[in-house]
Amino acid sequence: MPEILTHSLTHSLTHSLAHSLTHSLTHSLTHSLTHSLTHSLTHSLTHLLTHSLTHSLTHSLTHSLTHSLTHSLTHSLTHSLTHSLTHSLTHSLTHSLTHSLTHSLTHSLTHSLTYSWKVLSLMLVRPLSTYLTYGGLVERDKQLNALRVLNSHCNELAWALLRNGRKIGP
Repeated sequence: MPEILTHSLTHSLTHSLAHSLTHSLTHSLTHSLTHSLTHSLTHSLTHLLTHSLTHSLTHSLTHSLTHSLTHSLTHSLTHSLTHSLTHSLTHSLTHSLTHSLTHSLTHSLTHSLTYSWKVLSLMLVRPLSTYLTYGGLVERDKQLNALRVLNSHCNELAWALLRNGRKIGP
């Protein structure tokens, strides 16, 4: 009987140890693999998302800044050129009108004019300059008003010359 008992105990212990070792190893391997896979996947996903977001944000910001700078520079250059051209045209027209009126009147009219031609040319150039300025900025109402003022100044000049007995034109 001791042999049967020994055999039974051996079998029982072997089975119990095998079951215990299997359970322990399965639990340990499962825990270790779960932890390792979780860590590896978390690291990979974090790296992938960080890279993807960084690339996307960099592209988006670069595009946005390029668009903003292009728009800002275009607007600034357009404004600057309009202002510069208006100033240059005003100066050229003032000089040209002063010279032309002085020369023309010297030959066709007597020397006793009551107006200073410098003031007269400025009187005509300012509304013309305003007309050109607002035309460049597409402000039609202001442009038309400036044209009416210019026309009014031309009429005043014609009447003044007629009152003084001067002939206008050839």
